[in-house]
Amino acid sequence: MAPPADTATPPAPHTREKWVDTARALAILPILALHAGGTTPVLVDAVSGALCFYFVLSGYFMPPAAKPWLAAKRALRLGLAWVLWSLLTLGLRLLFCPGENWSWAQVFGIGCTAYNAPLWFLRNLFLFELILAGLAALRLLPRYNWLVLILLSAGKYATVSSQSDTLSFVWLPAVMLGYCLRSSISLRQLRHHLTAYAPALIATGALLLLQQEYYPHLLPTPGETTTACSLPVKELTWALGYPLIALGLVRLFPRLSTAAALAGSSMIFIYAAHSLAFAPFYVLGLPTWVNLSILLLLLPLLTLACQQLRRGCPRLMRLLMAR
Repeated sequence: MAPPADTATPPAPHTREKWVDTARALAILPILALHAGGTTPVLVDAVSGALCFYFVLSGYFMPPAAKPWLAAKRALRLGLAWVLWSLLTLGLRLLFCPGENWSWAQVFGIGCTAYNAPLWFLRNLFLFELILAGLAALRLLPRYNWLVLILLSAGKYATVSSQSDTLSFVWLPAVMLGYCLRSSISLRQLRHHLTAYAPALIATGALLLLQQEYYPHLLPTPGETTTACSLPVKELTWALGYPLIALGLVRLFPRLSTAAALAGSSMIFIYAAHSLAFAPFYVLGLPTWVNLSILLLLLPLLTLACQQLRRGCPRLMRLLMAR
């Protein structure tokens, strides 16, 4: 079966597809489980794949290289959202803990863990998209899209410190990959290929994961001190699972996928707000399964709060949601 005939420019960034938002919601789940205290190797891999998926998706939905000023504007909106959420976190801490010592480094997570640790995602994404906007302004993109991706993937950007403490460029190639895919395939074509070749993709992904697990010497795992490879093979394999599962949910359970898509469209709000809402429970030292139950309960509540705030404070929410 031939792919759809729409070979035009991919959809604008504001275009919403249920399966994409459903995949966003699915990718939130392992991150919440990790924040609840889960530390199993499979969970850590699932979280790395979720982050990879988010960064690739952010690159895909960037404005085209022919309009670098729009890409820079989008990056600045992400930076503004990062600053506003950081200041909101500071305000809440001063409100509930007025005598607590604080520093601007902890507010923004510069060289130390921020009060709202998940905001490292917005901070890094802001800089990554600003870098790509600069490359587009220099006319290096889109002509040299794939060359830039190869050069970025050939280097190592990991740092000793945690990515939530220190600005790390380890995910910059993932954003660049999404940016390259944008110019090569439309969202509708991508959906078609993922659906048509799902069995082959699942089999290939399983083989890659087995190879990395049992025969790592054949293809070095990114991050090993014995290799300079920085291409996130395992992370990309896990990242592919989220849209594949989302497409299955949309087809088999349309109502469930509609609810999940609503959470996915609120992803930035959930990402930034869940640590604030969950903060009182961290100090209680509850078991992991209790923490996870609370966080899963917060997911629909935060989604509902996001939708209500969009109606009541549309301008503020546009800023907080980087739109």
